[in-house]
Amino acid sequence: MSGYEEFLLGVDMGIRSGFALYSSQQGLCWFRSHNFGSRRRLRSGIYTILRSIPHLRWVVIEGSRDMARLWRRRAQALGIEIEWVCSEQWRREVLPHPRQRGYALKEEAIEVALNVIRYYHLSLPRSLNHNAAEAILIGLWGAKQRGWRGIEGITRGD
Repeated sequence: MSGYEEFLLGVDMGIRSGFALYSSQQGLCWFRSHNFGSRRRLRSGIYTILRSIPHLRWVVIEGSRDMARLWRRRAQALGIEIEWVCSEQWRREVLPHPRQRGYALKEEAIEVALNVIRYYHLSLPRSLNHNAAEAILIGLWGAKQRGWRGIEGITRGD
């Protein structure tokens, strides 16, 4: 890792999207979700999101390959690296029971994401939807892949 602060955005892509920003120095900085309402508004929103984060170096996204292409084009124009990850891959590495299905899987993602939020001493939300929760975990997976320190043992006791 280099000596300066780098940023990674975890994204659970869709019309309803989740976002989580990680810093190489501080860990989880913030998380949120947004309902774009339409594919057209999502397309225009991507560029706005990417430009709003200074020193953003990576975006790790999970969702359809078609939507990933939208992100890739806009990120490359700004010199930001994109990594697409399938849900099975990041879940296998950050969830205790990644083979669950449906509602149970979403609930587990929320519970683990709440643990990550507590770990970084951020304010707990009144409620955490699964889009934001999964973005937190996608970003955590991306930070682990880059060897960022300070994230060991947050989710599975690794």
